[in-house]
Amino acid sequence: MDCKIKAYFKNTLSIIFLFFMVIFVNGCKSKKNIDITSLNKTERNKLVEELTEKINKSPDSKFDLEKRAELFTYNGNDSAAIQDYNKLLKMDSLNSEYYLNRGYCYREINIDKSITDITNSILLNNRLGKNNSTNYAFRFSEYFYAGRFKKCLSDLSEKIKLDRTMPNESLNYFYRSLCYFFLKDFDNAIKDAEKSNSLDVSKPNIIWLIKLYIADSKYDKALSLLDSYKERKADPGKAYYHYIRGILNEQLGYSNLAAVDFRKSVILKGKYKYDITFYPAIELGFIYYKNKSIDSSLKYIKESIGEGFCDFNNPKIKMMEQNKRIGTYIKNYKKSSKYLSQLKSEKEIKEILKRGKIMNEKELEKISSISTGALPLKENLDNCIRLNKLVWQYQML
Repeated sequence: MDCKIKAYFKNTLSIIFLFFMVIFVNGCKSKKNIDITSLNKTERNKLVEELTEKINKSPDSKFDLEKRAELFTYNGNDSAAIQDYNKLLKMDSLNSEYYLNRGYCYREINIDKSITDITNSILLNNRLGKNNSTNYAFRFSEYFYAGRFKKCLSDLSEKIKLDRTMPNESLNYFYRSLCYFFLKDFDNAIKDAEKSNSLDVSKPNIIWLIKLYIADSKYDKALSLLDSYKERKADPGKAYYHYIRGILNEQLGYSNLAAVDFRKSVILKGKYKYDITFYPAIELGFIYYKNKSIDSSLKYIKESIGEGFCDFNNPKIKMMEQNKRIGTYIKNYKKSSKYLSQLKSEKEIKEILKRGKIMNEKELEKISSISTGALPLKENLDNCIRLNKLVWQYQML
């Protein structure tokens, strides 16, 4: 996607995907026997055929079954990999890695079986005194995808105990903060986000912590922390920075300061391409509306519509529509072909929300652009949580 900003959640989604792929590769002993990443699809398929011939001659060859199961998994043939792990477990029922790897293969087929296998792997490792960090990471991701956030907390807490001083320690606190957020436990969510940020300030934690302060109505803390974000390269034009600061100033009752920030955000947003959805023009228009400056209010409503998408369900837009001039303009706009195109996009988003599941990358792009820009204020907190759940759960597949 061609854009000059890598929004917070999209950055972190990439991190989590890479994180779990590394965990999987490092978590399976069979992976060290062959570098399948260096093979193309044709070479991998040929190797599967060769291994199958060997297995037909020697059905009890654990080494060949392990390698073939690994290739099946890498090729996305999870059902075939499961069959090989079934055979391996008959040979060695106390092998925790076989359970873990089979659980990984079940992740898109049957999530309960996946969790059961990973749990068996954890129990076996406990008996043998082995480290369970990888196993807890896998089970956490399955619980997360299933929306079992309380279970996530337990696994992440165990993982935190095992990963002290490890490079991924800050991520563990971040993910646990995310789970607390979805459970609306903002005190613990903030506590973990602060810990994550203190362990690794290079991670994109600052905006996340600001959003948690907003969700908990700690606007003064959010405003203070926001200055730490100002120099971040992720926001080259500082349009998003001024948008958030404007929101915070408005919440604290500083309308004049908010107006200055929103005006800067409108100007800067026009100069840079952003892949997140935020509406400084609407906010500025609303401030003018409250001050009974209808001409200026209408000007910024037009500017927001000119961006190509305007949230007409926004309570502030609905309030401004009560003015005859503004209401007439919006009514006429809704007759245009441009608005019909917007309605189509809104309908697709509503269908995703109703379904409660993102199915592909195209849908992910639609939802994540909204969830990234959304600030969890009181009036839209539930919707913000819902949007972010969809995005993160899709990434856990």
